[in-house]
Formats: sequence, structure tokens, C-alpha cells
Amino acid sequence: MIKALIVDDEAKSAETLRLLLKGHCPEVQLLGVANSADDAIKKINSLLPDLVFLDISMPSGDGFSMLEKIDEINFEVIFTTAHSEYAIKAFKHSAIDYLLKPIKPLELIASVKNCEKKLNQSVHLQQLKNQLFVFKEALTLNKIPIYNRAEITLLDAEDIIRFEAYGNYTNIYLKSGKKITSTKSLADYEKSLPEEIFLRIHKKNLINRTHINTFKKGDRLIIMVDGSVLEVSRHKNAYILSVLTS
Repeated sequence: MIKALIVDDEAKSAETLRLLLKGHCPEVQLLGVANSADDAIKKINSLLPDLVFLDISMPSGDGFSMLEKIDEINFEVIFTTAHSEYAIKAFKHSAIDYLLKPIKPLELIASVKNCEKKLNQSVHLQQLKNQLFVFKEALTLNKIPIYNRAEITLLDAEDIIRFEAYGNYTNIYLKSGKKITSTKSLADYEKSLPEEIFLRIHKKNLINRTHINTFKKGDRLIIMVDGSVLEVSRHKNAYILSVLTS
């Protein structure tokens, strides 16, 4: 659902827009109506809308001035007005759209759909920012983040014996004997882990070199400290041998 606030000093215009949203945009949850710039700022700070339908011309200050008084704009804006000369200025303020009164249902639907796409992108970007923060913290703490559906687990590198491809997921085998399944692929882990510690020996396995017990060169087999026997791919054999003997 898109949480929305209507900002319009004309009660009739606000009510018309409310009815249009109710009849044509079921994905919008209307939080309320503000009838002035000052009222709008208070309601934005308390209700935290995703989208603001903002009338430009109001007695106590226009919509542009209102936006300039808000420290951080964490919502999308659709400007609404009866004055078409405001259009260019609206887009300069990064409005998601501009609706000219009287608002046409099809134009309103298109504007809301456009807003929904942008909000989904914003959510995705926030998720990426959160992941980057976790990685930054992990590097600071010398931890490796392991992702699954429910949580992110931070592990010490020395506790990990190997990563094993499991379709599009990855199984992580630990010194404790525990196995964790991650929603990230083996390729993702290979890109993010330090090469001086973790070796990709096969399309299926990425291993911690500090936990290698034996390398059987002729058979191209590596035996790990937990007893697991892993094949080294033919094209990786010479590289693995050089790394282990250097």
C-alpha cells in the first residue's frame, strides 16, 4: 500500500481527489488531508506518508516553499493545481508528476502507478544500502556476513571450512560440524571473500586453505580437516598446487 497525504486548502478539491483515489486507486491508503502549508508539515512529520498530493497555490505559502521547509524529503510528490504555468517549476523540484485540475481519473491512475514504481525502487535501494552497511561492519569486525531468508549471521573466517554450491544457494560447513544454507550463490561469495584465504577449487567448492589437511596431487583430491574429500577441477589443479607450495 502507498500511504498518501492530500495537501489542499480547498475542501472541495481535496474531497474530489479523495473520491477519485477511493474509486480508482485501491493501492493508495489515504492518511489524511492538510489544508495549509503549516498543517502539511506537521502531518508529514507525524504520519510519514510515502506520497504527497501537493496543491501549489495556498494562502499561507505555496507548495514549493513548504517543501523547502522540510529538512529531509522521504516521500514522493505529485503536484496538483489549476494553474498550468506552474508545470515547469514543479518538474524542477523533481515532482513525480503534475496533475492539472480538474483531475482526470486516467491521469491520476498513471501518476500513482509511476509513483509506485519509484517507491519500489527506493525500497530496493534502501535494501542495498542496508547490505552495504552490513558488509562495512563485517569488514571492520573481520567478520563474514552469511545471508539466509530469516537473518544475517556474522562468522569468523577461521570458523568456516568450506562453501559448497547448492543450486542457486550455498551450503557453508563450519568447524563446529554445523551446516548453514545461504540464499547467496557461491559466485557471490567468491567475489567478496579474500583470495589469500579462500580458494575456488571446483565449480562446486570454495575452501578455506587454512583447513586443508592433505592435497593428493595425482588424484586431484583435497582432504579437509573435517574429513571431507573434495575434487580439484582439472584446469584449477596447477593453480592450486602453485598456491599451496608457494
